[in-house]
Amino acid sequence: MPLSAKECRDNAARCETMALSLIGPANAELRETMREVAAQWRRFAADAEARDGNPQAEQQPALMKPENSRRYGRVPPVVRAA
Repeated sequence: MPLSAKECRDNAARCETMALSLIGPANAELRETMREVAAQWRRFAADAEARDGNPQAEQQPALMKPENSRRYGRVPPVVRAA
């Protein structure tokens, strides 16, 4: 069962709290990772809101849609042969 937008936002808030608790240069990388995870949870919340507002909406999260892969910077663009 998919998570609700509220659950996703709650998870994002927990990740932000964890990131804020990681002080000092030794934790810089982990702090940034937790901020990225929080941002992902916020994207999931937006997807859940879109899904809940439109029952016919596609169930695939926005991050996984090919047209959004470059926007989120995770997958290089696909080059198609002509």
